[in-house]
Amino acid sequence: MTGHSQVVDAAFYSPDGARIATHSLDGNLRLWDSTSMEELFSLDGVAVPGGFTADGAQLIFSKPDASLWRLDIGARRSAQVGSAGGRLIGVSPDGRHVVIFGADQLPSLRPLDEKPSPGEVKDVPVDTTVVMSADGRRAAVAGRIYHGIVVVDLAEHRQIAALMDARPVTGLAISPDGERLVSAGFDGVLKVWNVDRGEQERSLKAFLDPVWGMAFSRDGRSFAAGGNNRTVRIWNAASWIEGDSYLGHSSTIRSVAFSPDGRRMVSGSEDEQALVWPVGWRPLPTEMPQLLRGPQWIDRTPGIAFSSDSRRFAGTAADGTIKVWRTDTIECLATYPEEARTVAFSPDGKSVLGEGFDGIVQRWMLDGSEAQPANRPKARFANWQVDPLTPQERVTLVAEQSETRAMCQLCEISSARDGIFAGAMLSTPTIAMSLDGQTMYVGLPQGGVEVWSVATRQRLLAFTAHKLGVSALAVSPDGRYLATGSLDNSTVLWEAATGQKVATFFAHNRPVWALAFSPDGQTLAAGSCDKQIILCSVPLRRHVASLSLYTGVPKNYEQEVRLLRFSPDGNILAAGLGDGTLRFFRAAPFSETDARDAGKKSSPL
Repeated sequence: MTGHSQVVDAAFYSPDGARIATHSLDGNLRLWDSTSMEELFSLDGVAVPGGFTADGAQLIFSKPDASLWRLDIGARRSAQVGSAGGRLIGVSPDGRHVVIFGADQLPSLRPLDEKPSPGEVKDVPVDTTVVMSADGRRAAVAGRIYHGIVVVDLAEHRQIAALMDARPVTGLAISPDGERLVSAGFDGVLKVWNVDRGEQERSLKAFLDPVWGMAFSRDGRSFAAGGNNRTVRIWNAASWIEGDSYLGHSSTIRSVAFSPDGRRMVSGSEDEQALVWPVGWRPLPTEMPQLLRGPQWIDRTPGIAFSSDSRRFAGTAADGTIKVWRTDTIECLATYPEEARTVAFSPDGKSVLGEGFDGIVQRWMLDGSEAQPANRPKARFANWQVDPLTPQERVTLVAEQSETRAMCQLCEISSARDGIFAGAMLSTPTIAMSLDGQTMYVGLPQGGVEVWSVATRQRLLAFTAHKLGVSALAVSPDGRYLATGSLDNSTVLWEAATGQKVATFFAHNRPVWALAFSPDGQTLAAGSCDKQIILCSVPLRRHVASLSLYTGVPKNYEQEVRLLRFSPDGNILAAGLGDGTLRFFRAAPFSETDARDAGKKSSPL
């Protein structure tokens, strides 16, 4: 989520999870729809965003003069409700009380409309760190004047614990029930405290750099932290085993917060952005050797397709059949006796389509009923592109080469109709279809790209993309961008409508064989035979992560990346290797995705 022009120092969800609030150091408050990531509106002059009321309909904040204001989100109007008389810390769950610094420089609970007493302090030292529990019962504060960490019972306004952390404390997080507290410092170490006993339970060397943003999930089961190293990490708050690691920010992370259901997390950074991440704990399989078609086949590129709910995937199995597996356990759910070139799920999810090496398309019903009659094309085809299958069950094919030319043809499975003739001399081109099935892209062996209209059967655009042949193509889900990979080792991002170059990524040192956009269009994955899968941020226009495939020297290029596929929910990046191995990676999204499954770090799950 972009729009701020200063450091994003706060980001948090509304109680119902429908909205996200972000705040930057220039006093700008922005509200976002948590599903679409669209900005709802912004407000300037906000000193401290206290928080949402329990119904999520209002947000309490303070202005630089310490006045308290209530923002009506539906009406998009704000009105003054009182004066804090000091620094605002937060809002109680009932929305009728605020927590401010009292005269004794400790957090104090006070009715929202109550006037401050003359003795209340106006400010606190700048190095003071303060946090309150989600249930509104407790608050903790640390800083130079406290000589450690002080925990306060807000209802009784009394100190209940003094935790002796001798370091300058850069971040605090308190569990929802107020019983556990985590402190962080410039050394990157997280210290976990038992508040009731006043004892340190454990110490985690989580980072090598200062930690600033930390948070517990609403149920207290997960814990997240981020700081100078630009990475957000998650731990199981019971065992303190490290889980996911999220890399996407280009600068220091200042704040993190979980959604109410714990399935998503938002982080704010000095790069002036807020990023939303999927969160989950169920691990996925790491590596499935020889699961797919491998080097014993003339065509070493396997076929993989995910179902629309991401819970199943189909593939061209190593034994020469089509198989359907569960994504989470790799349990084989169905086997169909066909030596397929590639596979796809039908748009309604009720069948699997497989195309044999003879060009015949067969439909297999997932409910176990008999296979549907085969569709025989008018010609034999050398390549069949079916991922994703368009709503019209329309696919593109490369016809068998003649003496002088290879032709791209369009086919609708139901009618075996063809009609687009494009291509290049002597060598088979690379092809891709837009998600809506209206545009076909052809990558030529000479390095050019052709864009064809499916409706009119006319060529819309032709441009030179690379000096060497185009070896991979991918179209963003919204059809805005086209990515090309080449034998010249580069990956280039283009405006699909104009052929205007947007960005060039020189992260590989071998030809690029596979490309894939994430479902939200924010991430581009590129695969080669150089031991790496590269993840590039589309909005940032730069390479942000590398996924290592193996160590040592590859054997006969069997470990080259032949195919990349994101699952529809955006949580999995599947890589099909030349030796038939399938590897699942934890995807690294740059915006909202649903999270049923999540793995460990930016590496194989």
